Amino acid sequence: MAKKKKENAKDNKSWRVKKAVCPDAGTVPIIATIGPSVFDPENDIDELVNLIDAGVAAFRINFSHVSEEGEIIIEDRDRKIKKYSYKNVENIIIRIREIENSKHIPLPIIMDLKGPEIRTSRILEKGENGKFEDKEETMVKEGDKIYLQQDSKDVELPSNSKIKLIEITFEGDFSREIRTGSIIRIDDGRIELEVNNIKNSLVSTIVKIEGKIEKGKSINLPDVKLKSIESITEKDSGDLRKCFDVDIIAQSFVRNFLDVVRLDNILSNLYSNDSQIPRIIAKIETKEAVFQGFSKKGHAVDTFLDILEEKSTFGIMIGRGDLGGELGIEKVPKIQARLIDYANRVGKPIIVATQMLESMRKNPVPTRAEAEDIYSAIKQGADAVMLSGETANGDYPIKTVKAMRKIIEETEVDPESYRRKFLGDFVYGGIYPKGTLPKYAVDVVGYPIVTMAIGAKSPFILTYATKAWSATRISRFRPDDPTFILALTVKPQTARALRFLYKVCPILIGRNDEQPEDLPRQRGEVIDLFKYVIRWVKKQLSKKPSAVLEKLGDDWENRFFVGTLAHQKPEWWDVERALMVFKL
Repeated sequence: MAKKKKENAKDNKSWRVKKAVCPDAGTVPIIATIGPSVFDPENDIDELVNLIDAGVAAFRINFSHVSEEGEIIIEDRDRKIKKYSYKNVENIIIRIREIENSKHIPLPIIMDLKGPEIRTSRILEKGENGKFEDKEETMVKEGDKIYLQQDSKDVELPSNSKIKLIEITFEGDFSREIRTGSIIRIDDGRIELEVNNIKNSLVSTIVKIEGKIEKGKSINLPDVKLKSIESITEKDSGDLRKCFDVDIIAQSFVRNFLDVVRLDNILSNLYSNDSQIPRIIAKIETKEAVFQGFSKKGHAVDTFLDILEEKSTFGIMIGRGDLGGELGIEKVPKIQARLIDYANRVGKPIIVATQMLESMRKNPVPTRAEAEDIYSAIKQGADAVMLSGETANGDYPIKTVKAMRKIIEETEVDPESYRRKFLGDFVYGGIYPKGTLPKYAVDVVGYPIVTMAIGAKSPFILTYATKAWSATRISRFRPDDPTFILALTVKPQTARALRFLYKVCPILIGRNDEQPEDLPRQRGEVIDLFKYVIRWVKKQLSKKPSAVLEKLGDDWENRFFVGTLAHQKPEWWDVERALMVFKL
């Protein structure tokens, strides 16, 4: 007993765990979008804690629904939504940080920029008095003629009593970008129009796929390369200048890697402290971001490879709604599988989003097709899955998260795990999409570390995570059960970013004394710190029954543990610290 007390005293001499995520059964994180269904102080709604308890790992704020004053009311399906104001956003962030501190867990916040999106803003129909009347929606049939124009444009319309005019939001000159024969898709492709005439700023179209057009719905131009709009709009710039305390910026409608570089430069100028600069997740939701065209030799040129490999890109998100509108919904499953495969190989987190449990906006249980969708995304290798309208303005936000969590847990106990095959595919020369050689030391060490840990049924791989680099490079090799990755960091924002990585448990640590928080580098001190963290995790797991203990097994404390300090230096690494195998 005395020996144990002495050992624990030694462990706690210099360091302590501030915040951490312990190993758990569902290792694919769930991102929830915040909206009036889960946070509306005016109506005494605050479900953020309940969302976390149900299984949420990160929160997203959609800045398409944020304005400076928050006074705008928009229609979304069968309900009205009030936009958040900047003050509302600040209150949301403060609330999340309060919960983070009380629960002692890192909680990342995603700021999702609106970007240069095109939407329906007004629907006008000629009434019996010959004057235009505002409508919330209108039904269109195949063959109908529909006119489109930009906001605040004065045009002369034909004297037809059945005219339907759709005003759209567009930051460039719409009539100059579009051409006769172009296809226009509305509401993620539910409605399809074909341009048959352009006169001044008025665009005449014929309905090809009929349905209901509503205000505030997305518009996609699949065969048009937009030249007059920038990837970062005036609204985006205004939102970014507020320098909200967020961890991730989701950049909408990224077209190429230069868009990511521009945003990175903006963030570097806005934030004075490098450790506070949010990381960038590029949203892949345009045709240009997926496919650039053909080379002179006839080979396809994929834009997303350059986006993935850009050093400013922390990860990517598949925006399946707009992607379906741009390319056609029949192409989305194939593109999703391809993007996930490439992101895994490059070693960057990938989030699958849009309509994962769409039916649960109105129903308390998901459809079988939705369960299959989540299952497939995880099997393909998604690092995280996201809920949008389901939690933002759905009727059953908590039940939705619980349903997704159950599907994730059931998927991960499937013995036919794709991850075993995934590891087998990782031989150098084929690891990178372009067949390049490994760039960093951790690339070389990561594969044997994970295979060794799996072979030894090691409970934990331990590593430092100054900028989340090593953890991402190890995580991409997809360690199978019962192995988890414990990533130690002294930076709160890094700890939050680590939550987007598969099977990575961020451990935010700090010193007990007043010394600088520089993590130890000597092998003996490193292993002592690793052992302290393992014992801390053991203590947390013993506090309440956990499904993860079944994964670890009864004798997990007596097995070998694997540690590494392999870093991103391209020229060399310290073999002695690159691979450490030890017991408690």
